[in-house]
Amino acid sequence: MAWCRTKEINLKSPRPEEVAQFLADTFLKEGLAYSTILVQKSAVATFCGMKDDISPNFLVKQILKAIHNSKPPNFKLSVWDVKQVVDWLKQNPKDDSLFEIVRRTATILLLTSSRRLHDLMLLRIKEPYFTDIWREICLWPVFGAKTVNGSRRQSGWKLLPNEDSNLCPVKWIRLLIQATKERRTDKIDGHLFNSIRSTPKPASRTMIGGWMRYVLKDARIDATPGSC
Repeated sequence: MAWCRTKEINLKSPRPEEVAQFLADTFLKEGLAYSTILVQKSAVATFCGMKDDISPNFLVKQILKAIHNSKPPNFKLSVWDVKQVVDWLKQNPKDDSLFEIVRRTATILLLTSSRRLHDLMLLRIKEPYFTDIWREICLWPVFGAKTVNGSRRQSGWKLLPNEDSNLCPVKWIRLLIQATKERRTDKIDGHLFNSIRSTPKPASRTMIGGWMRYVLKDARIDATPGSC
C-alpha cells in the first residue's frame, strides 16, 4: 500500500506493468526468494481481482523470469571418494553367491570404463561383441547407448588382468559367465548381466542400480546409484 501511494498508483486497480514494477522493486530492495515473489504476485492478483490480467502479461512474465534466473536453485552434486569403493572391493567377498559376483563385476566394469549404468545393459558375451583370448577380454557394446548416434558409436572395452584378483575384471567376468551358465535361456543367452532371482531375464537399469545401491551402502557411501 505504501508503495502504491509513493508511486501514485491506483491501489485497487493497478495496471499489469505497474504490478511488474512492484515485483521488481520488492525483489531489489528486500532480496526476497523467487517463491516469495510469486506469493506477492498472487496476493496482488487476488486482492485486485486481476488473476486473468497479471499472469499472462508479457512484462510480468519477463520480470519473474529475470528474478528466477538471478537466483538459480542450487543443485547439490553427489561426489564420493572412489577409493572407498576400491578398498571395499579389495576385501574378500563374504560368500560366493551370484549376488556377490554380479555386483562386484558390475562395479569393477563401471570403475574401469567410466561408463553409465545403462551401458552395462548393452554388453554381450557372444561374437562379434565379445572375445576372451588368454589374458584379455574385449567387449563391444551393442547399439543403444545414450552417447551413440548415426555417425558415432561407443568404443570397445579392452580389459586386462589386475594384480589384485579381487579387482581383476577378467576374473570376475569369467566367474559371472560360469556362475550364470545354468540360468541362461535362449532369450538371455547373449547378455552379460541378467536377473539373479526368479525368472531369468536381461538386467534392467533399475536392477543394476539396485546392485550398486548395496555396493555403495557396504562401502559406507551416502549416494545414489545414479552417481556411479
